[in-house]
Amino acid sequence: MKDVGARDAQPGPLRWTLTLMGCVIVLVAWRGFDLHGITRWLVTLGGLAIILLAPAAARSMISGLRLTEEGVTGAAFLGPAFIPWSEVVSVFDDAHGIIVQSAKRSVRIELATVTVGSTFGGARIANFGDTDELVLFLLAHIPKSSLLNMRYWLPT
Repeated sequence: MKDVGARDAQPGPLRWTLTLMGCVIVLVAWRGFDLHGITRWLVTLGGLAIILLAPAAARSMISGLRLTEEGVTGAAFLGPAFIPWSEVVSVFDDAHGIIVQSAKRSVRIELATVTVGSTFGGARIANFGDTDELVLFLLAHIPKSSLLNMRYWLPT
């Protein structure tokens, strides 16, 4: 049984981005704006919560992905969900990942969670070592009758 996805997950970029975002929120709460009393403390507590929860959030979004010969397991709205390949009805993508849907549930595969942009260009930091291998495995296993609407993550 081939297992694609979990072994080469790299949640580091997302973890450090969330941690940096929490630090910026704390800094802005204390130095950036003229916030009063309880508002300043609430914003600070929110920033600290983001900093403390960043490692768990990154692992839960990325490391739970598994593509096996039986189906796909990944992040869903209420927790991890498993969709057998025979039940897949549509696959589509956006700039950050791929969504695999069945008639009853959907699974999101976060391929890039950190996007850096500037006037000179931009980049996406991938969550996996070889995203082309992961996408090729997915495309090889979805039923021919399923709707495929992808434009961002097709292998080159």
